[in-house]
Amino acid sequence: MAIFEIIFFSGIMMVMFFDHHYLLILLILELILMSIFLLLCLISYTFESFIFLFMFLVLEGAFGLSILLFGTRMSGGDFFSKISF
Repeated sequence: MAIFEIIFFSGIMMVMFFDHHYLLILLILELILMSIFLLLCLISYTFESFIFLFMFLVLEGAFGLSILLFGTRMSGGDFFSKISF
């Protein structure tokens, strides 16, 4: 259960520190999820952890979509005006 708390709190910290860098947040989440997936594969010695990967990817997609919608509402409807490249 501690791994879910780490993911949750790291997501909150990323939102606090990278308020305007939405794509950077999604990239970091993707790297975290892939490292957790590979760790599960190494621990179990099988590739049966695809369900966990699917759940993490769905959660990441929902989290990213909520960030995008919130950013779009904050910027008056234009999401790309707040992205800093």
